[in-house]
Amino acid sequence: MNNRQIDARARFLLRMLTSGLLLLLSSCSSLQAVRLLQGGSPASDPPGPVQIPLRRMGYHYGITPVRVNTLQTPYLFLFDSGAHNALAWPTAAAARFKPEVTVDARDSNNRSQPIAIGKLAGLHFGSITLLNTAAVQMDLQPMAGMVGGRWDGIIGSNSLQFFSTEIDLNAGLLILNPADLGGPFVLQTELHTNLMTAWRPGFTITRGSDSYDFIIDTGAYLSLLDYATFRSHCQAGSLSAVDSLGSISGFSKTHKELYFCRLNWNPLDPAANTGLPVYLRKDNGENLLGLTALINYRVAIDFPQGRLLVRTAAKTWTWHYAGFTVFLSKGAIKVHKINQNCAAWNHGLRTEMPLLQLANTRLHTADMQSVVKTLENPLVHRLVTRLPNGTLQSMDY
Repeated sequence: MNNRQIDARARFLLRMLTSGLLLLLSSCSSLQAVRLLQGGSPASDPPGPVQIPLRRMGYHYGITPVRVNTLQTPYLFLFDSGAHNALAWPTAAAARFKPEVTVDARDSNNRSQPIAIGKLAGLHFGSITLLNTAAVQMDLQPMAGMVGGRWDGIIGSNSLQFFSTEIDLNAGLLILNPADLGGPFVLQTELHTNLMTAWRPGFTITRGSDSYDFIIDTGAYLSLLDYATFRSHCQAGSLSAVDSLGSISGFSKTHKELYFCRLNWNPLDPAANTGLPVYLRKDNGENLLGLTALINYRVAIDFPQGRLLVRTAAKTWTWHYAGFTVFLSKGAIKVHKINQNCAAWNHGLRTEMPLLQLANTRLHTADMQSVVKTLENPLVHRLVTRLPNGTLQSMDY
């Protein structure tokens, strides 16, 4: 294979390297970055299954404690199968992270930032130690409002690639090398981790004469799918425009035209008519399955065997999507995105309007985790907000 072919494949490998970012590289930096990302290894084989608790943080899940190199600081990292390992700027400084290559990254809204890639001597979480694994250094502060705090880094797909990995959101667990991977399965298919998906766990579903590619992205809340491809798969009457303050990932202040619908099937359980809430975006390029697609399933991503196994969770939830998402800004819970056919929109709720109360609970001291859980509770459907003219208004959602 010549350098031109390697560079072309390297561009595929580095596509969407971190949440919402596309690296634009020269030939030399492409090859150097690929070598870095292909490196790393576990210090030893895990002694049987390793259960790692997942900590709910707003719309995301985190892993803690994570330790970097020789530091004893117990960091909180975002669990994101749709990204690679990353260090926030303060973490990188404390760990004396030494970039080996710096490249320009451009997100889906055409905003660019420099991304530095290097190796970590040690990355420690649970009872796992990874040696010489690659990470990027980046600004994670834009995500703070969606979690009500800050991330110190990201545990991404290049940390998971050595293990059979089961995600069980209902139990709040990430299980490495689980002991039991027996059926019955609602989905059993080949896992795609080739250069196109850059070790991110992908798979293909065929329905009729059409095939669809998906990537499991635990860094996203709602799934993000291509508008032209999936518009015809929406439940009748569920498609609407979305009023939004910013991009999907939170890394950019701008966004492309965004839509909401309830998909009439879940790619992880193709036989179920679930009404899965998803975002649709024109010319999206990739179909990313977010956390809400994983609720009520045990999703085993078996990297060594190259297979994806999906089972129904041992204990299922009844949950509700409110029709809008929120963020924390200067101590206030405000609307971030809202679908223009949901009940709250019809009653006058708009982006940046504050939520003052949910049911009988005032939110002036609420944390993002409790707010998001309350919004997901199907038994709660009333809020109080403040209109732009200062009037308080109670409404259903």
